Amino acid sequence: MEQVVLLPGLMCDERLFEPLIKLLKPNYHVHVPIMDTQKSIDGMVKYLLNTISGSFHLVGLSMGGIIAMTVAIKDPSRVKSMVLMDTSPHSDSVRKQAARDKQIETVNQPSDLARIVAQELKPNYVHDRSSNEHVLKLCMKMAMDLGCEVFINQCSALRNRKSLIDSLSFIDCKTLVLCGEHDKLCPVTVHEEIEALISNAELSIIPNCGHLPILEKPKLSTEKILAFLGEGRNECRV
Repeated sequence: MEQVVLLPGLMCDERLFEPLIKLLKPNYHVHVPIMDTQKSIDGMVKYLLNTISGSFHLVGLSMGGIIAMTVAIKDPSRVKSMVLMDTSPHSDSVRKQAARDKQIETVNQPSDLARIVAQELKPNYVHDRSSNEHVLKLCMKMAMDLGCEVFINQCSALRNRKSLIDSLSFIDCKTLVLCGEHDKLCPVTVHEEIEALISNAELSIIPNCGHLPILEKPKLSTEKILAFLGEGRNECRV
C-alpha cells in the first residue's frame, strides 16, 4: 500500500485533514506527523525522513507545504508526488520576523496563545467568516491543544527558515499547487510563481476561499487532491 504523508500548517494537527483522511485510508497508509518539538524546518524534515521509511506522496498546507518542498529538494527519491496548499517558498520578511519575535516573547500562558490566535491568526484564515465559524473554532481548539511551547517552536522554525525560491527548479516530481482564491497569507501570485518554477506542476485555485480550502471547501479540495493522487473524483464523498 502506498503512503501519503499529510503535513499540517502552523498550530494544526490531523483534524485539519479530517475530510481527506477518511477517504484516503482505504487505499493508502496515511501518516500525519506533528512537528511539536523541532525548532527548525530542517529539523522537521529530518524527523519526517527518519520516522517514515520508503517513498511517499506529500500533502502539505502552509508550514506543511514548506516542509514538503524542503523534503522534495533534499531527498527527491523519496517523494512520489506532492500537493502544495496555501504555502510559500519565500523566507519571512523583516517585518514578519519582527511580528513573530513579538508573538514568541509574549506567549507565556494559554490566555496569551488564545489572544494571538484570535486577534492575529484567525482573521487571515477564511474568506467568509460568517459561514466558517466552525472552521475558526476548530483552529482555536487545535492551537490550544498543542499549546504555547509548540507555538514557540513552530514560529521559530518559520521565522528562521531560508528561502526555497532558488531551489524549486530542482523539484521534478508531479506537483499539484492548490490555493484559495482569497488567501491573504499566501496569495495566488505566490502559487503562480511556484507553478512556474516546478517543471511538473499544475495550479488549481479554489474559488471563494481563503487560507484553509481543505476546511472551507472540503468537497472541492478533496476531489482535486484525490483525482491528483489517482483516486478519481467519483469516490469523493464529503
